[in-house]
Amino acid sequence: MKTIAGLLLALAAVGWWLPPVAVKRLPQTDDSVAITLPAKRQPLLAEQHTAEPALAPSGAAHEASEAEETLDPAAIESLRNGRLQGDARAPKLSPTIVRTAPTAAELQHHDAYLAYEQRQDKQLKRAYVEAAKVKVRELQNWIEKGRQHGISDEQIAQAQRKLEGIEAMAAELKQQHPDLLNDEFRPQQTPWL
Repeated sequence: MKTIAGLLLALAAVGWWLPPVAVKRLPQTDDSVAITLPAKRQPLLAEQHTAEPALAPSGAAHEASEAEETLDPAAIESLRNGRLQGDARAPKLSPTIVRTAPTAAELQHHDAYLAYEQRQDKQLKRAYVEAAKVKVRELQNWIEKGRQHGISDEQIAQAQRKLEGIEAMAAELKQQHPDLLNDEFRPQQTPWL
């Protein structure tokens, strides 16, 4: 506690000792938020009375310092619109899937809750198997279009390996869980299909 009080006291002393910083305001449009930026720092008294004269900034350095001080109104407007209205280029979010919560009986009994977890796990695996069917067809169409449009053999082979990996995983899940295609494990919602 004493260290925090000491730090606060030190910060207050430093703040009192430093000269105030001038602030410049940017012009406001009718519905924009005011943006304030610190203006050029005023030189300290000791810096004003040095024996050596201050050097004038060279051309490139002077232009860079002026570029830092000016802000592009179009960029500010673009950022403001993006914040308020979103970015049209951003992908759409899929709807939220509400999962089935365990019942009070499942929460009270260990074995019942384990059965609930296994059911959830099999629903997830079933959803993968169902989605794999659709995605494999899409990938096959894309591979065919790629061949027609002259995509390299290396890229076609890479896409083919991915397609085979998806098919292999779906087949492995079906083999490990033969009951996976039972109606009790049908996923409740599958927005990706």
